[in-house]
Amino acid sequence: MVLSLTLIVFSTSLLVIASSYPQVEYLTIPLFEYSHKGVYDYKAQLKPNILYGSTVIGPGEGTLYTRILKYVNFTFNYHFNIEKNSSIILRYSFKTILSSPKGWSKILSSTPNVTERFIGKVAEISTKFTLNLTEIKVLLSDVSDETGSFSDRYYIEYIPRINVLASNDEGLVDSFFTPKLTLTLVESSSQGNRLEVSDLYQYDNQSITKTISITHGDVYWKLLSSYILLGVGVGGFSLSTYLTYTNSSKDEKKKLNDLLGSIKEYVVEVEDFPRISRPMSIYAVKNMKNFVKMAELIEKPILLKRDGQHYVLRLIDNNMIYQLDLSKT
Repeated sequence: MVLSLTLIVFSTSLLVIASSYPQVEYLTIPLFEYSHKGVYDYKAQLKPNILYGSTVIGPGEGTLYTRILKYVNFTFNYHFNIEKNSSIILRYSFKTILSSPKGWSKILSSTPNVTERFIGKVAEISTKFTLNLTEIKVLLSDVSDETGSFSDRYYIEYIPRINVLASNDEGLVDSFFTPKLTLTLVESSSQGNRLEVSDLYQYDNQSITKTISITHGDVYWKLLSSYILLGVGVGGFSLSTYLTYTNSSKDEKKKLNDLLGSIKEYVVEVEDFPRISRPMSIYAVKNMKNFVKMAELIEKPILLKRDGQHYVLRLIDNNMIYQLDLSKT
């Protein structure tokens, strides 16, 4: 039994250790990287003014106050870069939307999808568009008349939608890039009526990866060995426990038969002694020899009850109970 318990403890420890390591490990390996870059630039055409002393300004050269602003010429340049030489297909379109915080929006312009093909590591497109502030103000006035709504700011969004398909020996890229330019027309008595330009530079970098699996055979065999040893240990422990219990029962029965001697044929084992309603006197017999004499003389069944570490024998004769306590040990 001790050997079985030792084997169970050892195999359980080995099983816990082996289970802490994966049988199959998955590794992600980068194959190559690619990137999108969208860059906007502009030149704002101003009315003659005393603020700037110039009729043309660009990014970082001053606030675009709408009272002196005529129109803005924008350029948009898109660059796609990939680490591996690839066959590259660009599909792209452009849309301009005017919207109000009050909930309405209107498409000012849109282009159909255009497809271009490139070979190598770089693909580029460039386009130009103009924001005519006079036309925008007229449109806003007309919509306000129709809807009865007015806001202190409006949004003009220029939205390129670019889909890139690039294939090479290592893998395939299917990626979308939407570098949206946001223009905000603001009317403010404290800061002046102006056109705010945001998101002139946008960049996104991605990678193509593959996942490989590594099987650790040593972990598998450690787990298998642990289960086998654990099974042997549990089986051995169960068998030892069964044999111990069986032998213990046999030994106990032999001791009881030896104690009872010639009266064992008259013994009836009970879980508890019967209740007797009439008054009875209990006489404690001091030893087995005297109890045997009483049993042979009376010739009545002997009741045996197992009580902890003792056997209790009772012999009932009319209004007298003869009782003997025997130690199991």
